[in-house]
Formats: sequence, C-alpha cells, structure tokens
Amino acid sequence: MRGSYSQTLQIWQTYFPSAQLFVAFFEEIVDCPEDLLARICNFVGAKSSQNYLNKINKNQVNNYGNKGVIPKHIAEYLSQIYYDEIYNLNQLYGGYTNRWLEYVEKNLI
Repeated sequence: MRGSYSQTLQIWQTYFPSAQLFVAFFEEIVDCPEDLLARICNFVGAKSSQNYLNKINKNQVNNYGNKGVIPKHIAEYLSQIYYDEIYNLNQLYGGYTNRWLEYVEKNLI
C-alpha cells in the first residue's frame, strides 16, 4: 500500500479537495529546487523570498556510495509490480512520470 501513490492520493481526496493537496516529485528537488520551493510557498500562501531560495543547499548529502544501477532482474521484477501504478500516475500527472513509464516499459520489453 505504501507504494500505491495513486490510491493514497485518492484516499486523501475523499477528505480534502484537490485544490488543498500539493503534489510534487522527488526529481523536482534534484532538477529545480528553487522552483519547487517557490511553488510550495505560493501554495501555502507564504512569500517566496529570494532569501529562502538562495539558502538551498545544492551539495549532495548522504549518497552512501549509490551507483544508481539496479540489477536487470530486479528492475524487471519491480517494473512488473509497479507498471499499473506508474501508468495510473502518468495518466494523472504526466511530467516526471513520463520518465518512470518509459523506464518500466523498457524493462518489460
């Protein structure tokens, strides 16, 4: 259940209107942290001061030697398990989930 983001978001939407939910992606922290922080500030009604944006630490922390390579058999297995979930998220949000969908489809070929 913890990996079913679309179902989790569905549950939240039964209690809160979509306008009260902010959805972002981890890749945004990596790719455009200033933009993400500005969007979060805007969403909660806070002033997105340049002082905050300039204090974002862009140094990599806690890498633990991760090479970013998943063994092929594990990538295929996870792709089978999460294909439907990623497909659903892609239908809802597009954007970064396009990369996820491409990745799992490549592993399933």
